[in-house]
Order: sequence, then structure tokens, then C-alpha cells
Amino acid sequence: MNKKIVLLPVLLLSLVFLNSCEQTKEVNKYDNWQARNQAYVDSLQNVVDKKLDPNLLVLVPVTGSSAKNIYYTKKGVIDGITPSTNSPIYTDTVDVHYRGQLINKEVFDQSYSGKEKEDITNPASTEKIGPDFNFEVTRKFAVNGVVPGWTEILQVMKKGEHYKVYIPYQYGYGTSGQGNILGYSNLIFDVYLVNFWHPKPAVKSK
Repeated sequence: MNKKIVLLPVLLLSLVFLNSCEQTKEVNKYDNWQARNQAYVDSLQNVVDKKLDPNLLVLVPVTGSSAKNIYYTKKGVIDGITPSTNSPIYTDTVDVHYRGQLINKEVFDQSYSGKEKEDITNPASTEKIGPDFNFEVTRKFAVNGVVPGWTEILQVMKKGEHYKVYIPYQYGYGTSGQGNILGYSNLIFDVYLVNFWHPKPAVKSK
């Protein structure tokens, strides 16, 4: 039998395998990242424009940027905490629970742990749900000391409320990114406002 004929199927299989490997290498969770993030924001705006989800709201930030809106949904209230009638102001400190994700659902930061439960139902509780799920440790931030999208949305929330927030990259870490967050990354947060405080007035010296 002709050796060339015998070797042909082997050669074809090798080419298919190499091609498959090359395709695998090309597939990356961050491929076309800027375009995908822009398309995500466009899809949110489409939902708002066509009123496809009455729960999806927009906030037009006062800070200057090329982005138009921050998008959010009021998800509910924290058990055991009566929502306040007022919101934090720019100079306040807030006490929050949160989980931050990218559009590919990769979690980049959170104040609580556990993979079995998507949302906190009672952050004030010490109950644990799922592996290492801990309600006890919140984070404190200055309203004016976080990314612009957070600064804006915190001034809309009431104490005890839970928001799902979609922050375009222009109000997050911009085009350069930070740490393990790439540039052009939209930020998606579950935010629970547990409490907030006004700064203490300065004591005048005599």
C-alpha cells in the first residue's frame, strides 16, 4: 500500500488537532473586551428606552463624563433595618455589604463570602449559608472616596436598601483599569447600605 495514502489521515488529524488548539488559545474571557462592555451598556439602554423592564432605572451623574447613565434596580430592603427617609451625602461615611462582578460574571471583590447564595437576605444576621458565607463583616467607605459610580449611587440609596448597580467603565476604573480589573470594564454590584454617618463637626478652638 502506498505510504502516502496511509499517512494522509494521520496528517489530517494532526492538522485538525493543531487547529483546535489554536482556536482554544484564541478563546479568552477578555477577548474584544472594550466592544463587549460597550455592547452591554447599549443593551441596558435599549431595555430602558423600550421599557422592557420597569424595574431598571437610570441615574444621570452630575460628574462630567462621556457616559450618559448609571443603571440600577431596587432589589429590596435588608431584613430588620427600616429604610431611612434621607440618603448619604458626599462627605458621609457608609457601612455597606457588596459583591462586585464583571460582565463575564467574574467576581473581583466582595464583603462577604460563599458561592451558594447570590444575594444577602439578612446582612445583620450571623447566619451562615453555604461554604464560609459570613454576614458579620461589612466595609466602611467615605462616599467621596470610591469610584465615581459608587459615589453617585450611594447618594440616591436609603439606609437598609439593596440595589443592583451597573456602572459603565467611565464611572469605574476608566480605560486603564486597576489591579486585576482591565480597562474598559463595566462594574456590576449588589450593594446593601447598612448604615451611614454624617461627619462630626469640627470643634472650634478657643
